[in-house]
Amino acid sequence: MAQERNTTTEQLPETPEGFRRADSPGPGKILARTQADGGIQQDSQIQAALNRLLGLSLQNLTLEEMLEQAIDQMTSLPWCALSKGAIFLADDQRQVLTLMAQRGLPAVFLTACACIPFGECLCGRAARSDDIEFVNCVDGRHEKASADMEPHGHYCVPILSGGKVLGVINTCVKEGHARNRKEEDFLRAAAAVIAGSIERKQAEKQQAQLLQKLSEINQELKDFAYIVSHDLKAPLRAIRTIADWLQADYADKLDAEGREHLTLLTNRVNRMQNLIDGVLQYSRIGRTEQGTVPVDLGRVVPEIIENLDAPQHIAIHIESDLPTVDADPTRITQVFQNLLSNAIKYMDKPQGRITVACAEQGTFWQFHVSDNGPGIEAKDFERIFKLFQTLGPRDGSESTGIGLTIAKKIVELYNGRIWVESEVGQGSTFFFTFPKRSAAVAAEPLQTCAIG
Repeated sequence: MAQERNTTTEQLPETPEGFRRADSPGPGKILARTQADGGIQQDSQIQAALNRLLGLSLQNLTLEEMLEQAIDQMTSLPWCALSKGAIFLADDQRQVLTLMAQRGLPAVFLTACACIPFGECLCGRAARSDDIEFVNCVDGRHEKASADMEPHGHYCVPILSGGKVLGVINTCVKEGHARNRKEEDFLRAAAAVIAGSIERKQAEKQQAQLLQKLSEINQELKDFAYIVSHDLKAPLRAIRTIADWLQADYADKLDAEGREHLTLLTNRVNRMQNLIDGVLQYSRIGRTEQGTVPVDLGRVVPEIIENLDAPQHIAIHIESDLPTVDADPTRITQVFQNLLSNAIKYMDKPQGRITVACAEQGTFWQFHVSDNGPGIEAKDFERIFKLFQTLGPRDGSESTGIGLTIAKKIVELYNGRIWVESEVGQGSTFFFTFPKRSAAVAAEPLQTCAIG
């Protein structure tokens, strides 16, 4: 029997060493494969967390809501096993960090960490150094520590944008946790995503505040317009009425100088009323929204010319077909009315000629109103479009200096431009462009009287 056992043993084949490694991996290879699988899983978790953070930045959330959800996402990763953390925002002027969002922090720290000076504790050190602060245990750098604090470590990561510290992210790790470069890379990437979200949310908040302030200013302008319209016009009407009474009742008792003074008084009252009307019209442009409609300028401009009733010695011609444009009818009427009335008002030739024409210029129409009047010096080309600016002496003209300003503001409201070309003694040509197709713009009905 013994011999048989020996023979059996001798017949067992010996397995080659190489075959054993291929069929049954050794301990070292099993460990490497396990680590590789774990690394892939960690990469997947990190990428998913970053995607969720990016998604938060696109949602309609307040800054506070976004930060709360961001810290929830960051502390949900496996290596943040304590599921605790916080996000602070920086106040540059005060050089402090303010707690804005947290997850899992004990109540005592909500007070102790509500406001942390730069350079103090781990979060303050991260804000001051612009770099990650890491500890794997509670040590002397925990200046906000308490006796019953749970053992832990920290990653404290500055939130940076263009070298400026916007805040700090604090995530808690277990005591003894090893510092990991992949975790730090994730935290830096997360801080960059949150930095973009913070700046965007702060910009949105500032925009909302500006819009609210603009709304308040617009309301103040409306209130001012009401006061001007009623409280200033009333005494002017009374002055004019008294002047009319004096001229009617004392005509036979006034000498030529007295009548001249009353006429001058009436003219000044009229000019003041026109100034008030012009300021009100200018202040209304762009304050409220009104849709545009097709306006046939081939019909509108001849009506404007007829209503202006130019003197016999001034001829007004339309030299080309005028198009239909999308506009507020009152606004586009105001532009042509002011340009034509100015050409009539300042005409100094015994045979005045005024022409209106239009030509295509890409996506715009280019209009012009030309005259053979006194002309304008080149140094005044810009000044005449400014509020209350007139070229002649105020005592010699009833011009208010508002008409061209209104025309400019209306044209620019439709993304067009207006300018003048002129030669002294030869006349002037006012050009303006207007889009062939226009979206609705801010507008409010105006009076149709021309303001010079």
